[in-house]
Amino acid sequence: MYVCRMRTFWLPLVISLGLYAQKSKITSASLALQDGDFERALSYVEQAFAQPDLLKPADQAKGYKIRAQAYIALLGKDPDGTQKKYPNLFQDAYIAIRRARELDTKKEFERELIEASGQLASILYRKGFELFQREKLPDARQYLTWAIELFESAGQKDFFPPLALRGLVQTQLRDTTAALADLEKALALSKSKPIKEAEQMLPFIYTTLINLYAARGEGDRAISIANEARSKFPTDENIRRAELNLYIQNPSLHDEA
Repeated sequence: MYVCRMRTFWLPLVISLGLYAQKSKITSASLALQDGDFERALSYVEQAFAQPDLLKPADQAKGYKIRAQAYIALLGKDPDGTQKKYPNLFQDAYIAIRRARELDTKKEFERELIEASGQLASILYRKGFELFQREKLPDARQYLTWAIELFESAGQKDFFPPLALRGLVQTQLRDTTAALADLEKALALSKSKPIKEAEQMLPFIYTTLINLYAARGEGDRAISIANEARSKFPTDENIRRAELNLYIQNPSLHDEA
């Protein structure tokens, strides 16, 4: 009986010490982050998450937030070296922000997570663009999708560049329905307010939309897009070529136009 009483007495104490030990690692990670020692911050977070059951949801949220912030900061200092050392960091940072948001039920870290979401979204967009240029299209689409989701979670629901670029990627992947959805939305955004990046991308968007609608047999919509494109970019050769091909492939449309 004495032994049972001792176990009953010590067990809550042992659990409390375990909880304190794991929480102290999150605190240490936070201090390391403030000191600019981002790799040490990541190390403390990994130690804390080795026993996640000993962390309260709020502490887990803080740990995931720190992980994302540390990755973002390291990418700002040494992009190439950081990617080599942490090959899965883009996905890990994205997941960290999502998990932090899910666990931060009291919105204790909301402001920091919004800021981190915007920063990581820009990084993911640039990575998606790089992958697009290297013709790694499925990967490019994934990074752009993550970027769009994070921009939206940060309150930027009308961010044009990743949406337009994903539409062009979807086109090359022959996902016509998804491509049209993205490109039409990007086109609508460009009309709603001045967008610096839109002027460079709009000719490609118009050309792609003309070709996609023509291929789907939606001649009226293709003509409407072509007329609008020509009025805005009268000297663009790609738009002219797309319109010419539209009428060559569908002679009856010329009479209707």
